[in-house]
Amino acid sequence: MSTKRIAAICGVLVLALTVDVVPAWPQKGPIKLGFLTQMTGGGAAVGKDMSNGFMMSLEEISNQIVGRKVEVIIEDTQGDPAQALTRLRKLVESDKVNAVAGIFLANEGYALAPKVDEYRIPTVWAVVSADDLTQRKPTKYAVRTGWTSSQPNHPFGEYAAKTLGYKRVATIAMDYAFGWEQVGGFQRTFEEAGGQIVQKLWPPLGTTDFGPFLAQIKRDADAVFAVMVAASSLRFPKQYQDAGLKARLPLIGGGT
Repeated sequence: MSTKRIAAICGVLVLALTVDVVPAWPQKGPIKLGFLTQMTGGGAAVGKDMSNGFMMSLEEISNQIVGRKVEVIIEDTQGDPAQALTRLRKLVESDKVNAVAGIFLANEGYALAPKVDEYRIPTVWAVVSADDLTQRKPTKYAVRTGWTSSQPNHPFGEYAAKTLGYKRVATIAMDYAFGWEQVGGFQRTFEEAGGQIVQKLWPPLGTTDFGPFLAQIKRDADAVFAVMVAASSLRFPKQYQDAGLKARLPLIGGGT
């Protein structure tokens, strides 16, 4: 996590320390931060990068905010929205944290958003990119330091049609909020520019064998737009190539 992002988190905390964001927030003693991320399962590598970056950035500011020591409690969401909710409840109700940061997967963010507002807990969406966390249904007690799922694919859809010259594109994306929103952003501008999405395939999150889905890809498409996450971002392209599709159908992607 970059120094700019940790600065944003610190800014939220400083604001919370100086205004009435959370009633009866203690003005003395350490600041307790909860960090939610996936430490086990398919997205563990990303989750560990997030937590390591967060802790490294805190070390750069001597583990202090406005002169107060910072204590961090890291909780493993396991990439499961229900588990993320359980971990949030523990952090707020049992550990009495002053603020929360982290979150990797879009479906986890959507699951947590109502509880964040219910708890009135200052929260920083550090990586989670689900569109509506800051758009149609923004969370009152959270800020985002990154991007939104559909954002990069609005210009990319137009580019694929107008510059790359593709007319017919098949899509394959992980079957959860991030995949849906990435494809949605691409489809909107690709079709506005004259292209056509001829097929959508949705492998479940955590898929390891993409063979059944690769067999379904329409061979008369001009290209395949893929959205993978975590380990699938490495696994899928290899299986795509092994299936002999790389030379026949250009593989384009959504930034992961």
